[in-house]
Amino acid sequence: MFEDLLTRWPIEGPFQIEQTLGGTNSRVWRVATATDDVYALRLLDMSHLAKWQTEAWLLKQLANCQIAFGVPVPMPTRDNAVHVAYGEHDVAVLMPWLPGTAPAREQLDLVAGAGRGLANLTTALAAIPTQTLPPELLIAPRFGALHDWIQQADPLEMLAEAIGPLALDHAERDVVIRMVEHVLGNIPAHYQHLPLQWQHRDYDPTNILMQGDRVSAVLDFEFAAPDVRALDLAVA
Repeated sequence: MFEDLLTRWPIEGPFQIEQTLGGTNSRVWRVATATDDVYALRLLDMSHLAKWQTEAWLLKQLANCQIAFGVPVPMPTRDNAVHVAYGEHDVAVLMPWLPGTAPAREQLDLVAGAGRGLANLTTALAAIPTQTLPPELLIAPRFGALHDWIQQADPLEMLAEAIGPLALDHAERDVVIRMVEHVLGNIPAHYQHLPLQWQHRDYDPTNILMQGDRVSAVLDFEFAAPDVRALDLAVA
């Protein structure tokens, strides 16, 4: 499986291929080569191609910044492409297999190290001008633009449905909904005054690797986009 596909990259077989956990919108295999190099083969649905092209661009920019950890920069194929069509519905990407282990949420002794990694990431992303993205690439909506994410749905109706099973009386539910309504009403003003920069927007234990108390890799930039600077800290 995938042997013919892998010949599109300048790596040597025979290959040892093992499926691992993937991200939200992708599947990942660990690929070991005849020269003992190790890569991650990632398959994405073709519908996410535009998002992937933006992610690949950002990863290349980030790799040129001063970062103390690895990022999954795509490896060029033999014809210098960053992805390969696979079958009718998928796109294949090959990246370096980055060292480290994903921390568990219960490992509170690693929080400070994860925070230092986030500070390094935020500083590096701030050095990438938001206006340098090539015009043909897709920018995902800001997290504050909820209607762009959920399209026709009403955020407050979705909230009311989500908190329905909770042990709250009618008055308590009204308080929660009014709080969220107040936040939503103030989002436009916040976006006018808060600093914006490139953000990962999914920095959590499933998307970082650590060696000891140090972040060794940051993964899955599929949600990355310019947004308010404080957002990554809030997400984390």
